[in-house]
Amino acid sequence: MTNAPYLRQVATWLKQLAELVSPGKEPITKDKLATYASFLAADFPPQVFTTTTVQVCALKCEYWPSLKTLHGHLHDWWKDHRPPPTAHLLTHAKSSADDIARQATNRASWNDATAIRASVRLVLSSPVKQDELGKLLGKAVWTNAPHHLHHVPPQWHPAEEAAA
Repeated sequence: MTNAPYLRQVATWLKQLAELVSPGKEPITKDKLATYASFLAADFPPQVFTTTTVQVCALKCEYWPSLKTLHGHLHDWWKDHRPPPTAHLLTHAKSSADDIARQATNRASWNDATAIRASVRLVLSSPVKQDELGKLLGKAVWTNAPHHLHHVPPQWHPAEEAAA
């Protein structure tokens, strides 16, 4: 997810971190903030960029961190605080086909292969309307991210894909 509001959220988070680890120092340049924001936004969901994570990262840094160091701190935090997969299953199992169709049209997530694989696992783990939802997901991936169709089981591929 790398839309403009999300990039601004990550940039604001980075500014807060800079104020904590480099108080009174020259501010981090806009170019550096934009570069860090784009890389971090591509690898982490919005739930990672919170007041809590600013504090956690600030306590681990004595000065402005390299992108690799900051990415490592966020990765470690997310690994320990990511919602369990069962929470996603329960949430999505209650979703109607219309809700899943709306989620499937969210273009911001189509470049994220991890999210597509997670959606496939979610549909595979749900006995409710599995074939219907699988075909819906296959059609959505074929339409929005055909380069990720290999993550979708062949039985869910749309008929248009076979004719193409």
